[in-house]
Amino acid sequence: MEVGWPTGLALLIFLVQCFLVFKLLRWCRNNFRGCACSHSWNWASFSKWYQHYMRQEERVVKAKVTLQIGVFIIGCYVLPSTYTLRMVTFQARACGVLPQSAAETPFPTVDVFVALMWMSSVLIISNKHWVTPRSLDVFCLLFYITTLLGLLVTPVQNFEEYRQILFRLIFCRVLPDVTTKRVGMFVVFNVLALVVVIARVIPVRELGKSQLDEAIVMNLAPVFGAVLVRQAMYAIADAGVNLQTLTIERNAISSLLLGLCDAVVEVDENLKLTQDGRQLSTMLLHGRGVAAQQLAGSDLLAFFHPDDRAHVQQSLCGSPDDTQTRVFNARMLDGLSNHVAVELFRIIMENQEGQKLYLVGMREFQDLGFVAPLRAREPSNPTGKRAGDFSFVFCASSARVLTAGKEIDRLLLSNGFDREELREMTVFDLLYGLDPAWNAYLKEKVTENGCGLFQPQLYEFREVHWKPVLVSRVMIVTADKGRNIRSAKKLALAVEGRSVLSIGSIAGVTLMSMEHVGFIWYFRKVGIWAALGFFSGIGVYQLERLIITGGS
Repeated sequence: MEVGWPTGLALLIFLVQCFLVFKLLRWCRNNFRGCACSHSWNWASFSKWYQHYMRQEERVVKAKVTLQIGVFIIGCYVLPSTYTLRMVTFQARACGVLPQSAAETPFPTVDVFVALMWMSSVLIISNKHWVTPRSLDVFCLLFYITTLLGLLVTPVQNFEEYRQILFRLIFCRVLPDVTTKRVGMFVVFNVLALVVVIARVIPVRELGKSQLDEAIVMNLAPVFGAVLVRQAMYAIADAGVNLQTLTIERNAISSLLLGLCDAVVEVDENLKLTQDGRQLSTMLLHGRGVAAQQLAGSDLLAFFHPDDRAHVQQSLCGSPDDTQTRVFNARMLDGLSNHVAVELFRIIMENQEGQKLYLVGMREFQDLGFVAPLRAREPSNPTGKRAGDFSFVFCASSARVLTAGKEIDRLLLSNGFDREELREMTVFDLLYGLDPAWNAYLKEKVTENGCGLFQPQLYEFREVHWKPVLVSRVMIVTADKGRNIRSAKKLALAVEGRSVLSIGSIAGVTLMSMEHVGFIWYFRKVGIWAALGFFSGIGVYQLERLIITGGS
């Protein structure tokens, strides 16, 4: 039995379709069997499984949609051009400029639908910003509907006329098949088109001829071509996204290495430089010998000392399963054949073809074991005596000592006090002493460290006058805000006897300091009592000064 090529092609296509349907049914059975065991199945889960089955990542799909938009706009340029050429040819034949063709039959109905798509294409070309990822399927739907109406309502008398209709509408079908985002729309409209073609061909076909098979083949041929183009577009988008990702990763790693190294180069599996390295040329060649534009293709090992090349090759290449970042040392040769000790960082990457690449960062270093340490600068002390750290920090509201200098801590420990007792002390206990013996001992130690004689002195603190009673540095800290309000530097003064400065003066000084830095809220908190205490403290201080100094 002899079978014609259209019948054989149709049979082959039928077998392929049966195989695809079998795979689809098997996939549905496996997925829905898994869905039956899950109580949280929904459309989102189905979409996730579908994307996993199709192996379409979200970022690749976005890149593919962008590519489809570009193809759709290009198709809108091609469609008016082809239709205009056809109409010019038809009018030339009607006017007698070109010879008449008996096979050329005008179809006004089809021309109306084609003209509609022609006008739509011109409108889209004029307003390209209309085509967005959201509106792309709307334009594809318009093309699908127009094509189906042309296949459905165009009157035909025989199969030859209907074949011409299929041929004239083929590009109007291929464009939405290639550019539509949703596969469901692609499948539904092609199934409807197949049903329409079969329904229109059966009444006009001639008996004894395989015209129905030919019509099916002509209808499905653009569909399979569109499937191949869609897969190719996805592959292009996937390769573009992978290349962009690799480029971003490479640039990020190179920028990171450049922050640590003097030069960063890229080498292949054979340790050949893949591109010119101006940084390496600047680091080693110093303007002599090989120029930076001639380093591509050079052997990286040639820049190292002959005794270190085997070590460098082993450290760079390593084992096939080695993916860890490595750091090692070696010696390189500069443009003057001098040895340069460098530290190398190796990071393994892959290019878009899946080939292994090495990013190698190099920085020059010196062996600090052979470098003499710098001589420490001795502190300057004009008196020749060691100045101790007698600074302390106390709370302005509670007068409790927060922290104290090392000398104060050492003096307390040497006199039988421990650290816990220091935490319980107030500023008055620390300044005026716990007993006369302690006060005399404190004055003696202050005098030994060259901090000045014990004579009554007057120092200005912000806008008030008070008598400091300890050397070094004093900080006043707010109780609830924890802010350093004032730091008075190296106040050397003393008093003969205990001070009778009251808590009111401390509150007053704190009040003036707060107002100086703008904390007006503290004035409301302290109020009039702090102000009265301040002025009372000033009066007591003046009286004490007159008594101690004898009015001088």
